[in-house]
Amino acid sequence: MWKWNKVVPLFILALPVIGAFILYRISKKDLQMPRHYVVESIHGTYEKGKEHFDTVYHRLNNFSLTNQIGNTISREDLVGKVTLVTFFPTTDSIKASHMSAILKKIENTYERSDSGFHILTLSTNPLHDSVTLLKNYADSLQVNHDVWWFLTGSRPEILAMAKTDFEITLQKANSSDTSLYSPVFILMGKNQYVRGYYDAFDSSRVRQCVRDISMLMLEKMKNGQ
Repeated sequence: MWKWNKVVPLFILALPVIGAFILYRISKKDLQMPRHYVVESIHGTYEKGKEHFDTVYHRLNNFSLTNQIGNTISREDLVGKVTLVTFFPTTDSIKASHMSAILKKIENTYERSDSGFHILTLSTNPLHDSVTLLKNYADSLQVNHDVWWFLTGSRPEILAMAKTDFEITLQKANSSDTSLYSPVFILMGKNQYVRGYYDAFDSSRVRQCVRDISMLMLEKMKNGQ
């Protein structure tokens, strides 16, 4: 059985090298962008006797949450940025520590990119995770507060975002724990459409996540996409 707690720490040490290699090797001719997820609606039309379908994908709804340095964060703060989204509370020490370790390496890889990159960690226990506590937690990881935002606010709003905007199911960390989390990294492009889902406990999926971040950073923004 695969022991992620032994293998993953070795893998995350190589993430900065992997990210740099991907950015170096990707060229326009072999670029295959990550597809879109979360379908809003599908419209059918007839043209010359043939039926055509136009898929409209869901864009992140506007929101208002507070980050670890007390700033109000909304969807507009993400425009033009590639964003990696996670859901977990600081009270879940085992799962949070594992996911935070990987996210920290990803942050180190892309924090100096001119294209712009953000990580959002939405607390699913906002009653406990105050701004001060999230600031202390972020400081313990030595995060760049301009890149990685730990968000707190209305619990119903956060849970609704998980369900409606990202179509993920939050789960208990263990049978005796009431804290909810998701083991999934969610990747959004520069226009806040979901472009990928990755199991944080699967090293091959984390590698794909790093690759897709690099590709989306090269993607030009398009109106309505």
